[in-house]
Amino acid sequence: MLLLDIILVTIIVITFKLHSKFNDLCVISLIFTEIMEDMRNRIPTSEEVIDDLTKNFKQQTVSEPIEKEANDCVPNIFEESHSDEETTEKPTFDEDYIDEEELKKINENLTSEEKEDRLCKANELKKEGNNHYKNTEYVESIAKYSDALRLYPLENSNERSIVYSNRAASKIQLGYKETAIDDCTKSIELNPNYIRALLRRAKLFEEIEKLDESLEDYKKF
Repeated sequence: MLLLDIILVTIIVITFKLHSKFNDLCVISLIFTEIMEDMRNRIPTSEEVIDDLTKNFKQQTVSEPIEKEANDCVPNIFEESHSDEETTEKPTFDEDYIDEEELKKINENLTSEEKEDRLCKANELKKEGNNHYKNTEYVESIAKYSDALRLYPLENSNERSIVYSNRAASKIQLGYKETAIDDCTKSIELNPNYIRALLRRAKLFEEIEKLDESLEDYKKF
């Protein structure tokens, strides 16, 4: 009887343990299933990822300013100057030509007193040209500078160099880049160390896309 009781108890214990393990396996299986289901719910599909990306992109493009087209980037000043070209002719400077050979002939026959007198008058004309330039009267300033250049004795190369450079500055304001370069070149010929004329010509060369010439001028600083 005792033996049967022991066997029975053993069978019951084993059965209980087996049943307990089976329940544990069931619980684990249920937990794993729930985890997998939760992961499926949490992991977005490819379509969801793409939709989310495009949604963010749309939000960015709406919040950012619209990029201007190439035509919109052109400053208004160029559009206005273009219309001015169609309606108003630019003034020409037929009288800005300086005949250096003729000036040499005149200079050879001048006395010291005459040269001094011409120098004083030329300096006055240069001042008048400077005043016109300050008042943005560029056509008038060019005329005064030209008159001064015709009076300066050739010995006053530094003064003539400055006036040529000043006349170039006036022409730049009116958009005459090519003839402004000519004036800068003449200024540099009279005074190779005149930095202002070199700088003006270097910038002008750069603006008309003569980059090699521009670089050469910049190297001289």
